[in-house]
Amino acid sequence: MAVALEGSPVGDAELAVALRDTLRKTEGDASGLDIVETAGGVLSPAPSGTPQADVYKELDAKRVLLVGDGKLGGISGTLTSYESLVQRGFDVRGIAIVEDDAYVRSLDLGDVDAADLGNAEAVRSILRSAGAPTVLGLPPLPPMPEPLDAWLDATSGDVDGLLRDLMR
Repeated sequence: MAVALEGSPVGDAELAVALRDTLRKTEGDASGLDIVETAGGVLSPAPSGTPQADVYKELDAKRVLLVGDGKLGGISGTLTSYESLVQRGFDVRGIAIVEDDAYVRSLDLGDVDAADLGNAEAVRSILRSAGAPTVLGLPPLPPMPEPLDAWLDATSGDVDGLLRDLMR
């Protein structure tokens, strides 16, 4: 849409080269981790209309952390993204899902643990196999405008562990 509004399309090769050059500038970064956020998802179109996963495979990404969807319909979207990346040769080492508890809060769960009903648990269950990525379910974000400090403190250990796994 932005390309249509601006009238100045960017080719796939040009996009990949610009991104690769940007990532190379950070190669000395102590974390050893590059983060690329796609606009809309791995199969959303790049400016040319090509799926972003096809454009980004030219980056020779060694390890991928997929951020899944914790909302209704997110299990399918997360698994589709995972399979699309794997099919294209990406090494998806981890999946992180911030759960959306709006639906779960509306249920009378009794003694059932809400974590057992989340998208992360469903994705983990479906992908149970040798070589399957680590799937991390994170609690819902606090409502706006509540600060994120307590959420970050509560989840930092799990996220750090996932990132360590990713870097192996």
